[in-house]
Amino acid sequence: MTSRNMNQKSGTQQWWAITCTGNEYLLGNTIINHTWTGKTDREIIQSAFGLVLPGIATSSTTVSELIVAIDFEAKDLTLIQLVQQLAALSGADWRITEDLALDYHASGSVVAPFGFSDAPNAF
Repeated sequence: MTSRNMNQKSGTQQWWAITCTGNEYLLGNTIINHTWTGKTDREIIQSAFGLVLPGIATSSTTVSELIVAIDFEAKDLTLIQLVQQLAALSGADWRITEDLALDYHASGSVVAPFGFSDAPNAF
């Protein structure tokens, strides 16, 4: 939550205005200048976050390796631009989780923890 305001309209009525921002805003405010040679997308991401935003976890369990050995230059890029460019090259989907971890994986590779059925509750 980035801000909240309460307006007392009457003795019994309150109006709240709440503004929320995703954790991705951290990536938009962090600039990196670095060059990687012969590195995978996972290695680039882990290195970049380790250099400038170590508070976001980038373990091998949350960051998939989708591109094999590329050269990549980040010249005055925000971390969000770096991740977006790598995701465009690899076809990855990504997000920052509520636990402040980067989730970077092949598009369509995550299965929903629920399903749909024409016969609900039929086991």
